[in-house]
Amino acid sequence: MKRAELSLGLILKPRSFVISSSTHALLLRPFDRSPSKQLIVEFVEVDETTETGIKLAPCWGCLGILEIEREIFIVIVTHATPIGILQPSHEQIHRVVSVDLFCLTSAAFDYQHIFHHPTGNINSSIDFDEHAAPDHPALSGIKKILSNGQFYFSTTVTDLSSRTEHRVTAENRSEDDSYRRFSWNSFMLVGLSGFQHGLPIESRLQFDRQNFLVSVIQGFVATYELKLPPPPPSTANDDPLNDQLNEPISFSISLFSRLGSRRAGTRFNIRGIDDDGNVANFVESETLIVSGSNLFSFVQIRGSVPLFFEQSGTGMTNVIGGLSGQGHRTQLTRTGIATQPAFERHFEDLLQQYPSVHIINLLSNSREGECSLSQAYQQRLKVLARDEVQMAHFDLHQRAKAGGLDGVRQQLKNDLMIGGQIEQMGSFLASMSPEGQIEVVTRQDGVFRVNCLDWYDHHLSDETDFGLTSYAY
Repeated sequence: MKRAELSLGLILKPRSFVISSSTHALLLRPFDRSPSKQLIVEFVEVDETTETGIKLAPCWGCLGILEIEREIFIVIVTHATPIGILQPSHEQIHRVVSVDLFCLTSAAFDYQHIFHHPTGNINSSIDFDEHAAPDHPALSGIKKILSNGQFYFSTTVTDLSSRTEHRVTAENRSEDDSYRRFSWNSFMLVGLSGFQHGLPIESRLQFDRQNFLVSVIQGFVATYELKLPPPPPSTANDDPLNDQLNEPISFSISLFSRLGSRRAGTRFNIRGIDDDGNVANFVESETLIVSGSNLFSFVQIRGSVPLFFEQSGTGMTNVIGGLSGQGHRTQLTRTGIATQPAFERHFEDLLQQYPSVHIINLLSNSREGECSLSQAYQQRLKVLARDEVQMAHFDLHQRAKAGGLDGVRQQLKNDLMIGGQIEQMGSFLASMSPEGQIEVVTRQDGVFRVNCLDWYDHHLSDETDFGLTSYAY
């Protein structure tokens, strides 16, 4: 198992936490004379002062700062496991395994951590605060959520919240909307990021190399290194390229599923849209394929129907390929006029991120709740009247009855309003020079936005088909 390249230490007087690499350290301590619990942050080279602290834990990166009941905590990834390489930068992707919170402003929580001397012996001389704070439910809740195995980060200045097209063309920065949408700890990093960006250029570059701060996404990330058999040998035996052509074709495929952080919640409890235009269960999925000097990326999104509605009841129904909440009663909670501002805000927001949006509406025409929801969706879209936003209706439940999932896949490809749009939408394709320079060949000119009511197993099935079909083009 790979060990963390950073460590977290505590200096008792003045009370300071130290995140150290082999060469540099990030020091954080409370500003005693500040009633608003401000912090002093320093970026320094490792010296005797920074090395005298008590070693608390291995550190894979800092997620930021949190204030809980007037105390300030530093949030640290204490264990992570590598799961693959981020292409094309060849940097490591990690899955978060465990997270801990360390109090900057009080020693009352110190007893929760095991302290060791630099020699490795337990430090029995530490005077724990006699008014030690009990386990706080907020602390245990935060640690439990962030350690659930669904958070990922990369040890790089860039982060996983940005899709490949933005990463390799340097078109996305931490202040951009996609970062705030898909980064789950951006609000915790505000103060430290401000300090980072305020450093002189040389110090900033050195700071970036230490990987002190990490941005995490929630969802799923996987990378695979694969080889295809070589093509059939050429009949022209004297062709000097034959030896190269007979080699297996190596390529990598990466899958990213980025869950939006703005309207989070469980599948059957959080529904629809809010007044800011954010929808529940919003996910950006990306398929990235790299072979030799060629790079291919295709992005699609899914999310709840962008209307104000709720569901009552607890019924679950078996459907082809999974479970559906058909037993829930669906009811709109706002009129169309009252819904329209949030609806328009949602699509204006999407059009800032993607050139056009092609909605794949999977709601049923035969189920009462879904049918009324689908009709309201189409009415709001007519009022929106944007050429860049189009809808194709595909009654997934009805079509799956006839031919099963395999039949659905073929129907999707044959449908002119769906499969016919894939070639027109295109994908991001680029070539990479040996020096790492990126030359853009084509860009993805739109995005599919898939929705159904709650049959999310088939969201994934349909998105897989879109990605594979796009790659074929």
